[in-house]
Order: sequence, then C-alpha cells, then structure tokens
Amino acid sequence: MENRIKQHISQAPDQLTPMLNRIDSNEALMEFLARYVAFNKVFGPCVSILAGRIGLNPLFGSSIASPVFYAAIDEFGGAGKTDHSTLADAMLRTASKFLGLTLTDGNDHPPTRTAISQVISGYTADQAGGASRDDLLKAIGFHNGSEAMADREFNTLNNYLNQQHPALIAALEEGEGGRWIKIHNTVEEKHAEQAVRAANLACNALPPEQRKMQRHWC
Repeated sequence: MENRIKQHISQAPDQLTPMLNRIDSNEALMEFLARYVAFNKVFGPCVSILAGRIGLNPLFGSSIASPVFYAAIDEFGGAGKTDHSTLADAMLRTASKFLGLTLTDGNDHPPTRTAISQVISGYTADQAGGASRDDLLKAIGFHNGSEAMADREFNTLNNYLNQQHPALIAALEEGEGGRWIKIHNTVEEKHAEQAVRAANLACNALPPEQRKMQRHWC
C-alpha cells in the first residue's frame, strides 16, 4: 500500500513549484503565502470530520478513525501546543510586517476557494446526511494523497524561501512565525504514515469479496 501511494505521488504533477517560480515581487509573495495558508487551514477541520464519520461507521469504527485523527491532533495543537492555524497567522503577520505590506485575505482568490471546496468534498465534509462506506474509502484514499503531497509541498516551500528569501526566513524564525513551515517539514511524513495505516486497516475490515472489488487500492 505505501509503495503504491508513493508511486502515485511521484507521478503527480508538481503544481507548487510553477506557482513559486511566478513570484516576481514582494506583493506576489505575500499574496501566495496568504492563499497557501487559507488553503491549508481547511485540512484540520476536514480531517476531524472524516475521523468522526469513520468512527461512527459500524464496519470501521474507532480503530480506523484513530490513525486518521492523528493528523488533526497536531493541527489543533494537542497536548497544550499552539494550533497550526495560530502559527500560520503569526507567520503571515510577521511576513507582512517584514515586507511592509498590508495583510491580505487568501480566501478572496477564486481559484483558492475552488481548491478549498475540492478538499472539503474529498473529505466528505460537504455531505450533511453522512457518508457511505464507499465514500469513506475514497476519502481515506484522498487523505493519503493529501498527507503525502503536503510533505512534498512544505519541503518545496521551505527550500524556496530559504534560497530566495533568506532574510524573510530569518525574521520568521525570531518568533512563532517560522514554526508553521518548520513543523510541517516533519509532521507531514508522520501523518502520511498513519494515513497508510488507516487505509490498510480499512481494507482489512472489508469482507473478502468486497475487498476484491477494491483491489485498485486494497
């Protein structure tokens, strides 16, 4: 399962690097950071919703929900830690002050709103009446892809900022602002490992004949 996911991720197009390469001014950098934060903020709530739906499903239950919820614990600052949304806001405030620019709302960008809607749908968070077992299986697959891509993207972003904007990185690291990027350079790999575990457990929970029907990823 893990090797299969890694293969799919390696074949997925790199959409972040072209965006970073188009940044040609401080204004463009600030807009990108605001939009990337807005996009990432939706994952914590969506992961929590998916974990709850899995936990309520009689076939799956809490044992499969637990490795999915693992990612939400970090996002919401478990064990008294600062939640990632607060760290992201600190990063934006520091960046806007350092760049001498007004803080912008990343949600004002239509393509970003579209991407956020796709994440919400991928995690079944837009289904008011609950989610079927097949919906949950697809959502677990979506979660695996999201976590694996996040690990790749945050490392790409960190490398870009260190190479192209080292003074900004230095300013961020003077306070909490730098922690948002630095934390995601390590936790996403752990989240991805737990996501694979959830997928394996979900496959094993299926009756044999149904497991064969899911052979494209089970």
